[in-house]
Amino acid sequence: MASHIPCSVLLLPVLLLPLGSLPRTAAATDVPVAGRNIVLKAAGKAKTRKLVVVLEDGAIAAPFPDPTLGARLIVSGGAATGQCYAEIDLDPAGWQPRGGSGAVTGWKYRPSGTPPGGVRKIVVRPGRITIRARGGDWPCDLGADLERTPVAVRLVVDDVRYCAAFGGAIKRNQAGRFLAKNAAAPSVCAEKDDVTAVNLNLLHGIFCGHQGCRQSDRIDLLFDWLELSSCPDVVTLQEITSPMGPAVQARLATHCPFIY
Repeated sequence: MASHIPCSVLLLPVLLLPLGSLPRTAAATDVPVAGRNIVLKAAGKAKTRKLVVVLEDGAIAAPFPDPTLGARLIVSGGAATGQCYAEIDLDPAGWQPRGGSGAVTGWKYRPSGTPPGGVRKIVVRPGRITIRARGGDWPCDLGADLERTPVAVRLVVDDVRYCAAFGGAIKRNQAGRFLAKNAAAPSVCAEKDDVTAVNLNLLHGIFCGHQGCRQSDRIDLLFDWLELSSCPDVVTLQEITSPMGPAVQARLATHCPFIY
């Protein structure tokens, strides 16, 4: 008598990693740091846009680099329409030491006139960095229904990059508002041009009759996994047959902040 091998739900993640980042500057020093909180707001009118970031970590320590030699703020939740992406060169004249030597006590940023990108205040001191921006010059309108996570924050000061990534402990994620707290320091500082890719075995189910071994359930699991993995940029699939294509296509526009 022939044996029967039941086909059950199978979803095997094979690969998830950043690809294609440009070479880093040889002299750059990366400092991954923990994030206490991030607040992003935009309530329809440009003047209501707001950013507040607090980074707290012992790795934020002297000697501090000199921001008058060049500093840039990058906040990135993705490049799709409505996602927050800001890359702002900060005014070198807006920096002052916090008293004594900036290399020892840290720096504060308060630009005069119209602040570039709406960034009005930054304080770098031992153990803590605070960043505040607001107004129509801050570019993030948060028009998407969901902000892609993690939202990366990078403060590049001379040849040092302080970086954080806010995901996981998300308090609010909706059109016009994103709030996250208590983000652990990332293992590496992500590049703005990193691409994440995943290779998944979806199981064709051709040996289980015309129903294809709970095909709909397996496709639901696929998109649940993609959401929990912050929607990788590129998804490749193994063991998927042409009859499954329409069911996959039908879900492409409803699960992630962008359409695959």
